Amino acid sequence: MPQKPVLIIHPTPLGQIDVLARDLFDGFWFPPSSDRGLIRIGIIPSRKTVRFRALQRTRIFVFSHKETWEVASPEGVIWTAEVLSLSRPGIVTYFSAVKNALKKGGNQLSSSEVHFWKKLGFHGARWIGPPNHENPQENLQKNLTSKTSLERWFLSVTPPTGKEQAREICKKIQNRFKSSCEVISRVELPPIGRGILRAENSNFAKEFEGVLEIISPYGPVEIFDVIIEERKNETSSEKYGPRLFIVPGTELDLSLTQTTSLTNYLEGVLPAEIFPNAPMEALRAQAIVARTYAIRHVRSEESLRPYSICASTNCQAYRGIPYKQERTSQAVYETSDFVLKDSKGELSETFYHSICGGHTESRIEVWGPPPLPYLAGISDQINNRKFDPMKTQEQVKTYLEDVPTAYCGIASLTKRDRWRWTQSLDQNAVENILLRTGLSPPLVDIEIQKRGISGRVFALKLKTGNDSKVVYGEFTIRQLLGGLLSSLFAIEPESKDGKINSLLIHGGGSGHGVGLCQMGAIGRAEQGQTFREILTAYYPGTILAPLVEPMLP
Repeated sequence: MPQKPVLIIHPTPLGQIDVLARDLFDGFWFPPSSDRGLIRIGIIPSRKTVRFRALQRTRIFVFSHKETWEVASPEGVIWTAEVLSLSRPGIVTYFSAVKNALKKGGNQLSSSEVHFWKKLGFHGARWIGPPNHENPQENLQKNLTSKTSLERWFLSVTPPTGKEQAREICKKIQNRFKSSCEVISRVELPPIGRGILRAENSNFAKEFEGVLEIISPYGPVEIFDVIIEERKNETSSEKYGPRLFIVPGTELDLSLTQTTSLTNYLEGVLPAEIFPNAPMEALRAQAIVARTYAIRHVRSEESLRPYSICASTNCQAYRGIPYKQERTSQAVYETSDFVLKDSKGELSETFYHSICGGHTESRIEVWGPPPLPYLAGISDQINNRKFDPMKTQEQVKTYLEDVPTAYCGIASLTKRDRWRWTQSLDQNAVENILLRTGLSPPLVDIEIQKRGISGRVFALKLKTGNDSKVVYGEFTIRQLLGGLLSSLFAIEPESKDGKINSLLIHGGGSGHGVGLCQMGAIGRAEQGQTFREILTAYYPGTILAPLVEPMLP
């Protein structure tokens, strides 16, 4: 007979639930300072229910104020955790942040930037750092490690405020000063949630209050419905090792998180983001870019969650243990602790994509300010062959029909149907485009109003008989036109009686086009370039350096 789950009640609580919960939510504020440091990953960022399978004998601990208990689970049991309510809501403060920085213990943050915003009328401007929980033991430990640890800080133009007020201030800053601004939340007191843990195909069900930890010392745990490609809502089942937690959030949801070393995280990222059989120099470049991205990365959504980075392509794709490959792991080890920094010594923004199509794009065109000199867009042409910015439909069409002269075009692993592609939209698709933009058929004209330095489209005007609308943003345009691989395209409308009834789109490349072109890196490596030369090409002016510089004697 199959074994059944066994419930074990502990006479006294194990550990301190508030300390554990704070530690998880504080992960956003304390990124790892070396490859051996810990990073907290949102495997399932936010969901009402979380499902997982015990592949080996597994223990599930429940940490709570009231009662600590555990379940000894036989292998093969599928578990579901569902949130029911919050027994203690969290306390959250919000800030309108115009800049973020990583601070090493003892280092000072710029006061000139604070004064700049105060002169503009934002008298509450100041640097905001991690929550101060005023725990003497925790503060002592942080002081002991502060010389090498990293903390995330934000320049906020406001003191702590409400969410809507912070949003309004950010809109004002973006519109009036053309500056980047995002609402950053700080969880001052984590919520305590109530839920129910059930074993499927069993009568085991028990309510819990607090945080669950899944302990599987003999192998990984299978997590169901992990979203890998968030934009397409593609899910899969993945296998992850310790430490795994199910944590109630501030919005009556659950997050399944993993706490692991940065090394282990990168070993799961590389084979999911680049071909493991790529040349080693390209893999080394990807390892440095992924490491820098993981530590520098900031999404305002994560500041409200018990982790610092998600596992989907919204951050970096992070797959489970079975995806690890010897060659990609070797690239991680050989570049250990090295990152890219800008001329001021701050971590660079290391965006990357699959295939640029011939020229990378400027960061400011895709995501807005601030402009960064090392993300202004570079030519991917072989031997510095001249590349003229493509501003007209005919220039783009001619270029797309030309023979491959870019590193990403000649790379052995580049798929021809992603380097150059065609997509057709019939009359139903055209009418659906109008419906999604609030226009009424028929479509009588479609006009590209703005292209970036790479030829990518950033403004598209649709005109009907009585109305018109301009659609902005490369990803919005791609989605509107049926999920194009990139916004580097020429569009040919087919008309009858003055009405457009279909569209033929010729395009090139895959992805947003900012930063490292992965297929270009492979093409460059195959032509003999080192990982240092590859990084210099795609992020000109950046410096390869240790994450935390060694202390002087």
